[in-house]
Order: sequence, then C-alpha cells, then structure tokens
Amino acid sequence: MNQAYIKLRKDIISLIEGKNLKVLDVGCSNGINGKWLLDQGMATEVIGVETHQESVVNAKKNITKVIEKSIEDEALLQSLKGEKFDYIILGDVLEHLLDPWHVLSELEKSLKSSGKIIISLPNVQHIETLKHLVFKGKFPYEPSGLYDKTHMRWFTLKNIEELVDQADMKIEELTRVMRYSAYKGGFPLIPRIFKKLGLFKNFFTFQYVFRCVKK
Repeated sequence: MNQAYIKLRKDIISLIEGKNLKVLDVGCSNGINGKWLLDQGMATEVIGVETHQESVVNAKKNITKVIEKSIEDEALLQSLKGEKFDYIILGDVLEHLLDPWHVLSELEKSLKSSGKIIISLPNVQHIETLKHLVFKGKFPYEPSGLYDKTHMRWFTLKNIEELVDQADMKIEELTRVMRYSAYKGGFPLIPRIFKKLGLFKNFFTFQYVFRCVKK
C-alpha cells in the first residue's frame, strides 16, 4: 500500500476547526487522521470508509466505526444522508472514482447545514505533465503520486471549481502543495524566480487541499 496514505495528513487536519465534531473520513486508510482528531478532543465520533482489508483491520482499532465498502456504493451514499456530519474528509479519493461528481453531490446532502468537506486532489496542470507530453511524447503512468495509474479522473484548478460548484458548494479556503523541483531546464534560477515572485502558481502546484461549504 502507498505509504503516503498511512501518514498523518497535517495539511488536511489543519483545515478542521471546532470540538465535539462528527466526522466522516472517506478512504480513511488505517484511521490515523481520525485517531488524532479523537485524541485531541476535536471529534467525538469518526466514521471511516475503506476498501483495503488490512487498513480496515487497523482502522477499527483507531476510530469509532469503519465501513468496508466503496464510497460509490449507492446504498451506502443513501444511508449516509441520515448521519449529518460536521466534516467529511476526501483525502486523495475523488481522483480514484468513476463518478466523483455524483459522489460529492450526494455527500453534500450528508452534511449539517454548517458542515464542511475537505478535499485533496493532485493537479494534472503541473509543469511535469507538460514535460512528459511535449518532450517525452507519453503520459507518465506510475505506481503512485501525481500520475498514479489507478487514477480514473484528472483535475486542474478550474475542473476542481466546477466539481465543487455542481455539488452546490463553494471553496472556502484553498491551499497548495508546491513542487518546483520538476523544472530542470537550462536556467536553474527560473524556478527560484517563479517561487520568489509567486508566478505561474498553477503550473508548480502539485496538489490542492481545500475546504468547501454549502452555498
């Protein structure tokens, strides 16, 4: 299993505020994020959704409840509407789904009126994509990371904004995970200049992490 999925996601939990929260963690892996929220007293209940069997076993030791199903299971989506969560976490999940638009729209209905959804998605507009397509002439399917071969869908910032909007939500806060190291042109100072001036951010954003609220 990709080790990135079993570490504490500080970039995600930093966007969670409040106490006594009811949280749904989709793709919860071993439940480490939920455990942290419970241990800190921020959450009183964390329900995880996970399909990886070994992760399910470990997650059951860390969080309140684990549902061993795909989030695209329609019966599960409908049942979650009666829960009313303060937060739903979708960390590196939507890009693996056949229909992330439908899933996000349905999960929005599982929130309290003040509830929020936190999402992280890789950015296919990263300059590394251009390097592979233009100079190498192929799409770089890889075992993990930005070009994980298990990804079903690909997103740029505009795609993300459309995804959120069609779910009747809006982005309240957006952060970027930047990666400048992919640029290895003949002028090594260029990425440093871009970083210093904040230019072409979308091309150097490796991942977007953002918090959504109801419109």
